[in-house]
Amino acid sequence: MYSDGAVVIDIRANQTDFDNKVKNLAKTATAALAAVGATVAGMGAAVLAVGSDFESAFAGVKKTVNATEQELEQFRQGILEMSKTIPLAATEIAGIAEAAGQLGIQNENLLAFTRTMADLGVATNMTSDEAATSLARFANIVGMSQDNFDRLGSTIVDLGNNLATTESEIVSMGMRLAGAGAQIGLSESQIMGMAGALSSVGIEAEAGGTAFSTLMTKMQLAVETGSGQLESFASVAGMTTANFKKSFKEDAAGAITAFITGLGKVNETGDSAIKVLTDMNITEIRMRDALLRASGASEVFNKSMDIANAAWEENTALTKEAAQRYETTESKMQLLKNTLTETGITAFEKFKVPFKDALNTGIDSVSKLNEELGSGKLGQSVDTLATGFADLTSTVIKLGTQALPVAVDSLAWIINNAGKIVVAGGTIAGALAGKNLIPAAITNVQKLQQAWKLASNAITAHEKANRLSLLATYGGLKKE
Repeated sequence: MYSDGAVVIDIRANQTDFDNKVKNLAKTATAALAAVGATVAGMGAAVLAVGSDFESAFAGVKKTVNATEQELEQFRQGILEMSKTIPLAATEIAGIAEAAGQLGIQNENLLAFTRTMADLGVATNMTSDEAATSLARFANIVGMSQDNFDRLGSTIVDLGNNLATTESEIVSMGMRLAGAGAQIGLSESQIMGMAGALSSVGIEAEAGGTAFSTLMTKMQLAVETGSGQLESFASVAGMTTANFKKSFKEDAAGAITAFITGLGKVNETGDSAIKVLTDMNITEIRMRDALLRASGASEVFNKSMDIANAAWEENTALTKEAAQRYETTESKMQLLKNTLTETGITAFEKFKVPFKDALNTGIDSVSKLNEELGSGKLGQSVDTLATGFADLTSTVIKLGTQALPVAVDSLAWIINNAGKIVVAGGTIAGALAGKNLIPAAITNVQKLQQAWKLASNAITAHEKANRLSLLATYGGLKKE
């Protein structure tokens, strides 16, 4: 404290309060640093996780795609860019690209094929892998150009949107029809249009696809050989033999549709579809069932063919359907996650090499440790430690086993002398209960002293015996 005579100035500091504030500041700083450290560690772990996951996924692309380093880098960047526009993780997109390589997709079509299959996986009831496998095989069967996968995808989506069927059912039926359809000259869109019509009337791919493939083969054979069935096909289709033959060669899909439409109208002439098919010697149950169902819905056939042809030409149905799905909140959240993941992958690439070097050093160190444990000086020390531990364990078990009979004997003595102990306790209780009866209490106390002395002497003697027994046991003095 300082005084100039008029004004008193107190410059004393509250040392305790100051110390507390310093301690609190230190605690806060420590907690903040710990939080920063945990955040950095968490970010490092996240970067390592997303980076290594994508590295492993892209390794699959390298395995199945025969490409130069420059092409592989283009594929890598293309996959990462794609993940920012479609709500699929970069690892999933890389998986589609890997499948594309396995399925024989050419390098120049790899990214476009991957994008189409990713869109189908989002916009249809097929997964991207299912779409990739089925459509790649379909293209191989019919000899379709790999530039047209987007058109094929649009055709399938538009049929699924406008018919009583699903995209997976259409593709499954299309695969069944592909071989025979390509043989008679059907286009990719016509095959899928026919597949959409058949699946929309409840015909299963395995049975109906085989039946209709057989029908196509029969028609082609009749047209090429001019057999008796040619006249029957032409009659049902409402054409002359020559016209049907010409129609089949120029537009096989139109000739088939005309036959199915005509089969559905035979009832108008007083005949029946079943009789007509029997007269044509088409009696196989699955084929006849498929034709009867199809003839009953001939308008669906015409509609399906029109939808397929238009969708192929426009090539917009898949893009529109996928775009609608990409606008949902869920998709936007996935896109944000994908963008953050790309940041992590980029960061991973920066320290991947030094991190791998550190891992290699760790692997070498552990290998040397294994060698030392196996044959070096460290191995001898561990052997000695293991032997000592085994001896110690055996000793503890042995001592515990020897001490057990002593404990059992003590418990048995207590049980055998329970009566004396109870008498002593009862005497004490009786004495306490009669504390107001002084004359009688004196006599009881004398009896109590005698009983207690007797019990105490017995307990003390037994306790000494137990201690001597334990000493003899642990000291190795006890005789058998």
